[in-house]
Amino acid sequence: MGRASQVVGALFEAWIESQHDKALDLGILAHPATHNQAITKVIGGRLIYEKPGIADYTGTLTRGAVTLAVEAKSTQLGYLPRLAITQKQQMHLSAVAVAGGISLLLVEFRKDHINDRYAVPWTLVPWGVKRTAESVDEDAITKWHIPPQTECYLERFHTRGPAVEGVVRKRIYPRE
Repeated sequence: MGRASQVVGALFEAWIESQHDKALDLGILAHPATHNQAITKVIGGRLIYEKPGIADYTGTLTRGAVTLAVEAKSTQLGYLPRLAITQKQQMHLSAVAVAGGISLLLVEFRKDHINDRYAVPWTLVPWGVKRTAESVDEDAITKWHIPPQTECYLERFHTRGPAVEGVVRKRIYPRE
């Protein structure tokens, strides 16, 4: 089970990285997004977080140097428990949103070999109580669905919006 989760997580991260590369090419991101990882170690075969991290990805949009914070989660449960997002990550996402930045919950629901992805503004996540804990399910966030043909999930959060015919966007950060 652990190995399968690692593979799924790596595939989701690869998709996110490719989306952020597209955002650079489209001039949406001012510089490459940073993938923030918590400091962990394995004790007795269990993964232990030594120091919880902030949101999974941070960056700067070219729109007025707006800060971007993205927490990415993948689940096959049919819902995402709020407890899957650490208190420190929730605080970071909220702080960025309150300061005028863009904070997103990027969630992937996996079912029957299909991955549906959603990019929901953190302050608009419609948390509901499922049994005794807060969670969000796919039906509650359908308006934030990322269609498979979408060039870059960040386009809808950038003032320039979807690409306009005849307008050339330019990458402003050089490739390494």
